[in-house]
Amino acid sequence: MKRGPGPQRKTALGRSSAPLSRSKGLTRGSGPREPQTASQRVVFKARTPARVRRCAICNRQARAYHHAIPQQVLRRHVSGLRLPEPDARRTLRRLLRDERNLVPTCVACHGDQEQPGVKDRPIRLRHLPDSFWEFADELGEWARVRAETLYAA
Repeated sequence: MKRGPGPQRKTALGRSSAPLSRSKGLTRGSGPREPQTASQRVVFKARTPARVRRCAICNRQARAYHHAIPQQVLRRHVSGLRLPEPDARRTLRRLLRDERNLVPTCVACHGDQEQPGVKDRPIRLRHLPDSFWEFADELGEWARVRAETLYAA
């Protein structure tokens, strides 16, 4: 049985020889965008590489840091302060890089913290550095309660 050509497209896109991005002057992602906020632009970069530390959970060589108060929570906290843009960015960068909030972890232990539902080696209160509680007190009572809830045994 012979088959002829398939059905012909009759839409504007099917008749156009040029791709939409060229014919309409559009490029991927060129539509109207929401302005970025300080929390979207600030990226975490530790001052001290994790590899010079030991994993707080299993004592192997650390390869990453885990934020005891999660980054997303810190971003929401800073946006709730309603600071001017430069001050918000500076404050958020300071909070994300504060070593008192960082728990050094090896790859396996960090993966256990980041994957939902997988907690073979969970972080407990005893794994948090002593300086973390000072950091939490600076943020407010909510940070201490959050940590005690997240890392309770």
